[in-house]
Amino acid sequence: MRPDVAAIQRNLGWALAHEGDLEAAAQHLLIAQQLQPTLVDAYIDLGLVRARQGNRDAAITQFTEALRLNPNNAQAQQHLVAAALQP
Repeated sequence: MRPDVAAIQRNLGWALAHEGDLEAAAQHLLIAQQLQPTLVDAYIDLGLVRARQGNRDAAITQFTEALRLNPNNAQAQQHLVAAALQP
């Protein structure tokens, strides 16, 4: 496990998402998850990317996994509710 490299991948994914390159962002966030499967923020960020891509089910899956890792994560809870309420 390389938490430093995972954090770099997660940060790069977040930055790419912020710039609108959602597919590249998703790839970096998936790498972050593979490198450090307990990195909750990588699941939340990928959930946000999937939601922006219009993939509600994938977003819900990511937020649910974030909550499995940390059931008290308020950000994951909020995003899960928002995704679940989307038509």
